[in-house]
Amino acid sequence: MPIAAIAPPPEVVRDAAPNEHATQAAAQFEELLLRQLWSVMRKTVGGFSGGSGPGSGMYAHLMDEAMASHLSRAGGLGMQAQLEEAFGGRPAHAARIPHAIDARPVVREPLVLGPTTGMRVSGATARLQDTATEMITGVAAPRWGRDGRLTAAELASTFHTETPDGTAHFNVRDAAGFQGRYKCNLFAFEMVRRSGFQTPLMPRTHGWGYPHPDSVTVDATDGRLRQDWGRVATGESAESLDDAIVTGDRAFLLTGSGRDGHAGHMAVVERVHQVDYDEAGQIERVIFDGWEARVGGAQRLTRRTWNRYGNPGGELARNGFSQIEVVELLAPRDGQPEIPLSRRVGASLHDGEITQESAASSPPTQENADPASRTSGGRPTETLEARP
Repeated sequence: MPIAAIAPPPEVVRDAAPNEHATQAAAQFEELLLRQLWSVMRKTVGGFSGGSGPGSGMYAHLMDEAMASHLSRAGGLGMQAQLEEAFGGRPAHAARIPHAIDARPVVREPLVLGPTTGMRVSGATARLQDTATEMITGVAAPRWGRDGRLTAAELASTFHTETPDGTAHFNVRDAAGFQGRYKCNLFAFEMVRRSGFQTPLMPRTHGWGYPHPDSVTVDATDGRLRQDWGRVATGESAESLDDAIVTGDRAFLLTGSGRDGHAGHMAVVERVHQVDYDEAGQIERVIFDGWEARVGGAQRLTRRTWNRYGNPGGELARNGFSQIEVVELLAPRDGQPEIPLSRRVGASLHDGEITQESAASSPPTQENADPASRTSGGRPTETLEARP
C-alpha cells in the first residue's frame, strides 16, 4: 500500500495541535506506518508468524509493535521532521540553515552520527586528536586550569621578532604562568599551533600572545578573519561540517563572545552533532565533541552544548554567548604556523629578569579583560596590554 494513501488515525490528528503536540503526533504516526509496513513484510516473507498454536496471532501482533517501536527509536523512516511540520509544528532539533542565494532559512533534520563518539578520524582532525593526547595528561592538564601555572613547555612556540629594545619571544614568564587566569584561548590556540595549523599572534607589552576569544569572535562577524589565518565556516550545516571532519578534509575551532561582564570562550572541535541557526543565519546553538580548558584544567568534551543568550540550556551547556562562530583551521603558509596580526610588540622579559614586585606592578594579562574595542572600519582592536 503506498504510504501517501495511509491516513493518520483520528487520535493522532486530534493530538497534532500546532506547536504543542506536533512532535508527539509525528512520532506516533511514523510508528504506525512502521508497524503496518513490518506486518505486511512479515506476512509476505514468512518465518515471523509467531507460530501456529494458541495465541500465535497475539504474539505476532506484539512482535509487530515491538519492532515498530525499536525502528522508530533508531530513526524510523526519516519522515518525522516532515510530518511534524505537516501537523503544524516545527522540528525541535532541526537546524535552520541560511540558503546560499535565497535569504529564507532551510529546515534540515538533525545530523545523526553513525560511528561512535570519539572515533579515530583521519586527516586534518586526526592531528588535533594526536595533539590532545599529548596535552591532556594527568600532569599537564591541571596547568591549563584557572589555578594552574603554565611553563615554557606548555607554550613552547619558538616564534620571535626583533624590536628596538631586544627580542620579542612568545611570552610566558611575564604573566607569572597565567596563574589565576582562565586559559581557554591559550589552550585552544596552542593546540591548533602544535597540530600545524595557522595560529594568530597578538602583540603584547612584553612579547607575543594569543588573541582574546571576544576579539576573534567579533572579527569573524563579517565572514573574514584578519590576515586570513582561518576561514569563517558559520552558516554550514552540522552534516556538512561533520562530513568534512570524518573524511579528513577539514578541522574547526569554536569561538564565542561574552555578555554582561562574562568573558568569551574557545574550544577545538572533534565532531559536530547539531547546529541551529536563526532566520538571520546566526548560530543559536551548537552541540559538539572537542577539547577546551576549563576551571579545573584541560578536558575532552562529549556532546557539549553552546547556546547564544536567551536559548535554553542542554547537557553540560555553556549559556549566554552574545555570538558564536565556527572557524575552519588552515594549513600554514611557507611552513610558518604563527601569523602576527600586528607588529607593534615590546621585547620580552625572561625568567630571572622579572621580580615578584615587577610582576605585581605589570599591566593585567587576564583573558577576561575588557572586551576588544572596534575600529571605525569595523575590525576589533586589542590594546597592547597582554591577554592570555
